[in-house]
Amino acid sequence: MTPRTTGRRHAATPTASALAVVALSALVVACGGRRERLDVPRIALDVADQAPPPGGRITGHVEATDQSGLTLLTVYACTADSLFRQGLDLDRVHSAGFDFSLHVASTATPGAEVEVYAVAGDDQGFYADTARALAVGGVAAPATADVAMQTAEAICPRVIHVRRAPLRESDAPTAPRP
Repeated sequence: MTPRTTGRRHAATPTASALAVVALSALVVACGGRRERLDVPRIALDVADQAPPPGGRITGHVEATDQSGLTLLTVYACTADSLFRQGLDLDRVHSAGFDFSLHVASTATPGAEVEVYAVAGDDQGFYADTARALAVGGVAAPATADVAMQTAEAICPRVIHVRRAPLRESDAPTAPRP
């Protein structure tokens, strides 16, 4: 003889069903909801008026802050045919800064522009940058900010929106710009 089965199933109580729906909704919102951007990095570049000779150095100070945590702070010195970099890889610190001393290519033409470009990135993938233009062996050009040079096209390649891809000296243009 085979045991008899009934067509009746065990029904969940309304309270258990309601709790399951609430828990599932909370999980979907927590995992699938948009993450709020806490802060965009703030960056400050301090470069005194200077006219470094070819083969000389540009000195200054850079610092950045970010409430969600900095992961990158880098400064570049770029001429038409060379690029030099100094920076920090950070582990979500809220503020960082350093004094820098960047080389100016010995092949730089006196009077040519050298751009000092600084960029900071945070752990949410947001970047902020600023730049300052100087003249090699000449008078300092006016300060600039927020990516674009006011008087001329930017010399330094921009790393904005490129996560953890700092430039290398080999990435610099090989021929002078027209």
